[in-house]
Amino acid sequence: MPTTDIHAKFRSSTGEKLLDASLVEETSDAKVLKAAERASIADLSNRVKSGGRISRNLFEFLARDGEMFSFFDAEGILHALLQAASVIVDKDRQFVSAAQKADLADVSQRVRTRGRVSDNLLEFLAKNGELFGRADKAGVFDIIQNGLKLPDGTKIYSFKRVDPENAILLTYATGEKMGTLGGDTVLRAEVAAARGSRSNLDQRMSVSLDSYGFAKVADQGLDNLRRTRRRVAILRAFAGSTGYSTYAALNATSPVDGTRAWVDGDTGTHSSIPNSGLYVRRGGSWFRVGPIEQLVYASIGDSWQKARDYYGAEWYAQLKAALGDAGQGWCGYSWVTSNTLGNINGCIDAAVQVTVGASWTPSYTTSTGPDLGCQSDAAGTDMISTTGIAAGQSIVLFYEPVAGASVEYRWNAGSWTTVALGSGTSVALTTDPAGGQLDIRRVAGAPRLCGHDARKLGPGVRYHKLGASGTAASQWAAVNAAAQQASWAALGINHADIQFGVNDQNAGQLASLVSTSVNTLITRLKAAAVAAIAVYSPPELNRPLLTNTMASYAAAFRQVCNTANVAFHDLQADYGLAVADYTDLIDPDPVASPHPRISNGGGMPILAAKRRIILGDN
Repeated sequence: MPTTDIHAKFRSSTGEKLLDASLVEETSDAKVLKAAERASIADLSNRVKSGGRISRNLFEFLARDGEMFSFFDAEGILHALLQAASVIVDKDRQFVSAAQKADLADVSQRVRTRGRVSDNLLEFLAKNGELFGRADKAGVFDIIQNGLKLPDGTKIYSFKRVDPENAILLTYATGEKMGTLGGDTVLRAEVAAARGSRSNLDQRMSVSLDSYGFAKVADQGLDNLRRTRRRVAILRAFAGSTGYSTYAALNATSPVDGTRAWVDGDTGTHSSIPNSGLYVRRGGSWFRVGPIEQLVYASIGDSWQKARDYYGAEWYAQLKAALGDAGQGWCGYSWVTSNTLGNINGCIDAAVQVTVGASWTPSYTTSTGPDLGCQSDAAGTDMISTTGIAAGQSIVLFYEPVAGASVEYRWNAGSWTTVALGSGTSVALTTDPAGGQLDIRRVAGAPRLCGHDARKLGPGVRYHKLGASGTAASQWAAVNAAAQQASWAALGINHADIQFGVNDQNAGQLASLVSTSVNTLITRLKAAAVAAIAVYSPPELNRPLLTNTMASYAAAFRQVCNTANVAFHDLQADYGLAVADYTDLIDPDPVASPHPRISNGGGMPILAAKRRIILGDN
């Protein structure tokens, strides 16, 4: 049988148009069709007929029995020639010889077409319906069928394209590599050089990249915190600056150059610029450098965020020292386990203490308030009392609206003021400038109180401790989205840290579920106009029987954060590579929820990470 070639000009020996015969013969000057071979083709019922145009540039030819014979393009180039004996050829060489026709016939491997897969790809089936191979317009044929043989009789277990070498890989039935056919030798040399001293390119890349393609570093996407870093830079420059109620009062002073101050509450303008803002003294005059900045920081998560003594109280103190004081922030009224000071969500400032009367009933994980909690009272008159509220703050009360509900409040055992809670989610209370004690009690209906926000006017940081002990990310994602977003927006949050994994792992939740819930919270925070978000993944804890590792959570969080354009940090890098490296820093509780061991400084690694990420410490 004449030698075949899939890149032959398709013409007769006399230059006539395409004949019915379809064999290609090598001549001294060209590869041409030989009409004299028509009889041998007829014996095999393989006279060629046209199957019509496949695409704008590709035509198909079928044997008379309907089997795919060949196809060629508009330029006359013959592609993927298949003869009666199912000879399969690549650009460079023949894979299965005509002599193996008997072997193919025995297993019903005569090839037929299943038709076009795309404009550039055809699939071929054996007569038993199994996929045999694929051919593209460029003439490249991928053999799929197992159990074929090379011309020398060596059994081939599988053929597949090898990327990026553009070669065919042959393997033995044992899976061992037999060799490759064809391919780009230049590209293969580049790949060999790229793997360096490692056995393969994967080994070298795995040193610094994970399976998804992220760099194996603790931080990712910190540039998404650019607004927080800008605020921090400004606040550091104005920390400890003096406040004035009007620009006139500021302008009446004559401090030395470089003095910094701020004005708030003045609605006038000078030179078409609002009077309120941040000022610096230069050349004997005051210059406004911009509006008053505040870092309104929220820490959302489980007990690691709820408990002040893990790291939160120290973190708050360091933020306030570096950036200034913009208020004590969120104080939650609900409690977990028991109605004691240590179990009430409370405030990040330890000076603020909440006591809840017996007629109030907590809801700890189902409220749409900022920290999932609220207290309800349907008939009693017991008080929720908060002491330690600093002077110079305004107070905003948060609640779930209930038709007909109202409460009354007072400052420092003074007169009572009634407010209706039938609509909305927050209300500003008249505040005693001296601060002190705030009492609230039911008047009518069944009010549901979540907590309050204590705010100051000037530059600085306000810290919202929004942790709920024992909660998983799925519980936060399960509450009403619109109401949750509204409560976060009312707090004025502009930076939020999210950390889950401890209770999610204990509940046996898959990384995909936890990361989906975290992504839901990211979406809601963005809808609440939170400008900067960072997700933290906890270190692996002392739980040898649990199968969902913190590493799997971290990998899933990375993907979510990358897509959402928020920052990510893996705390594993701060605690250690293995649990044995930091057992002294984590309480040994493999069944419940391990916590940072305060006595040994277990909260310091996360504190150091947050200082570096937010305050820019090295």
